[in-house]
Amino acid sequence: MKMKIKHITGFLAVAAMSVSAVRAEIANEIRQIPLDPGLPVQFMYNLGDTGSQQVAAPIEGTGALFELWADGEGADAGTKTLVDSKVIGLYMPKGVFDVDVKDKDWIGSVTDEVSGETVQRPVYRTRADQPFTVTGTCEDLLSDPAAPRAAREVNFLHLGTPATGGGYYVDPANQQTMQSLVFTGASTFTYTGPTLSGFSDSTLRNGEEKFEMRSYADETVSARWNVGSAIVRVFPVGTGIFMQDADAGGQETFASNQAFNDKVRNIYVHYTSVYPDSKTYVQIYKGSPSQGVQGGIIPVSMMNTEGAVEPQDTKTIYSADGITIKDSYLQPFFELGGSGTYTLEIIAADLPSDFINGETERLAVISFSVTRTLRVKGQIGVK
Repeated sequence: MKMKIKHITGFLAVAAMSVSAVRAEIANEIRQIPLDPGLPVQFMYNLGDTGSQQVAAPIEGTGALFELWADGEGADAGTKTLVDSKVIGLYMPKGVFDVDVKDKDWIGSVTDEVSGETVQRPVYRTRADQPFTVTGTCEDLLSDPAAPRAAREVNFLHLGTPATGGGYYVDPANQQTMQSLVFTGASTFTYTGPTLSGFSDSTLRNGEEKFEMRSYADETVSARWNVGSAIVRVFPVGTGIFMQDADAGGQETFASNQAFNDKVRNIYVHYTSVYPDSKTYVQIYKGSPSQGVQGGIIPVSMMNTEGAVEPQDTKTIYSADGITIKDSYLQPFFELGGSGTYTLEIIAADLPSDFINGETERLAVISFSVTRTLRVKGQIGVK
């Protein structure tokens, strides 16, 4: 007679219990005896001489002893004989990931790709030019070579999903397996990123990098379960550009060192890939470009992305034409500074302090000269 112990909760080893010369009409019995004291013994009755039987109750604690008893016959009728026993221990590996990113904030809920459940777990974020490390360990794996593979090993996966749809939408259908290996938990696995593929310029990397440990299926468990995971969202490096009215219509790149008399033509500012929770703006100061100068902020240019968690959240604030900086916005600075050279800078501020040591970041810079004409209004009278 063979009885196979089925999976109920967690992962169970397979127990094959055999007895010969047991007739089908005899009521055999399996006893499920918890190894931990205080838990009730469960019984399974009226077993045939072949087939499978689901365990009477979930395995609790550290495991259970399963005993196969056969009914006696003839002179032994009414007695039972122990013909086989197996100890079934639980094994449920646990994957643990330690993620070290310079931006410690995390965002949102995620859907577990294996179970399909929506779960709340940290989704770390960083920028394409900022390295991060992920260290993975797996606990509660068995070292016994006779144990089922699902008790000894897990599958470590590094998955990458480049963003699409204009550079900002992460579609799980585009997920790529960047690395897959057998992991025994005997040592830790350390990864340094980001390494999302498919980008000609590393500063444009944008998407998700996911790290998972999945159990292997065995004779009692047909599905592979996600026993640990971590997600790092990678944002591209922000950029900025100054444009101006083109003589033929539309916009053209604003060339530095232009000279203007009194009035400056319209200047257009374009931001791309503004980092979440940062501030991006244009500042002006008198003089040639110089790092670290704190100028006057042009209010219309301020983009505050506090609370934004996706690049597209910031893209919708301004139209594709960019932010228009009119001459009238600059005249107060010219009146204060007079004729001379002026500098405009696109500045990113309030970035994670470890990105650039708490400093602001210059995304673009232009300079130009202004000659202001002195106009005197008056009236001459004759007596």
